[in-house]
Amino acid sequence: MNSRIRIPRWLLVTLLVSAIIPGSLLAQANARDPTAAITAFQLMYRWNDFNGLPGNVDQNTFVAQPIIPWKWGNQAHISRITASYVLSAPDWNAPSDNCSPDLPPPNYIPCEDQTGFADTAAVDFTLFDTSFGRIGFGPVLVIPTGKDSLGSGKWQIGPAGVYIGKSPKAIYGLLAQSFFSFAGDKDRTKVRSLLFNPIFSYDLGNQWAIGASDMGFSYDLNTNKWTNVPLGIRIEKMFDWGKKGTRVFVDLEYNFMDNGISTGSTIRLFVVPLL
Repeated sequence: MNSRIRIPRWLLVTLLVSAIIPGSLLAQANARDPTAAITAFQLMYRWNDFNGLPGNVDQNTFVAQPIIPWKWGNQAHISRITASYVLSAPDWNAPSDNCSPDLPPPNYIPCEDQTGFADTAAVDFTLFDTSFGRIGFGPVLVIPTGKDSLGSGKWQIGPAGVYIGKSPKAIYGLLAQSFFSFAGDKDRTKVRSLLFNPIFSYDLGNQWAIGASDMGFSYDLNTNKWTNVPLGIRIEKMFDWGKKGTRVFVDLEYNFMDNGISTGSTIRLFVVPLL
């Protein structure tokens, strides 16, 4: 499907400001490590269009993700909550049962043009430092806060794991999560899916970094098919806004899996104050 990408003016202004304003003088390399003991409040605006839908249709979503490190005794944990608000969505005249429940928040694809809160996800990792990097294990929980077609209608739970390795310039690793529905609307499709997020970021110096986007490879265990196979790039800049600095980064991404209804091109803008 051919779809013209319409980038909001405020996004272009933000990118221009990012290129002009000097970065923070503080050393913030650990801020790019998703398992670092740094409290942050991640704000994201996401625009995406679709494969498999006729016409020039797109979706706009605002996402808030508090990231909270904490300890149980001497054991380090890090928790992340994902709350999404759909600003606009495509209307493809399908019953809500035929949306895309295999994609977790904030990637769920609504099937009618509604606005409102989508499902909420929370994950907590118990972290361990090893000779080859940092690993973490814990549960993920999805709460069906999305109304009608804006959510899966299902409570979901599953195990999750993360691995982070480091070199002097790079951070690399993998985040894996699983989602299995156990309660909720009995008329909605059961969720049985896996999600894999490769992690890579390279320090360019002067508080700039480049790396992989927040791309998620998703696999639907109900159909035994990959539903999202993306490729994307991230450009990041650290600023000295606030007490501990603020990360600003942009993701540009495309999904090569176009069987049925799926996301196509995606643009994400993140503003992440470190607290």
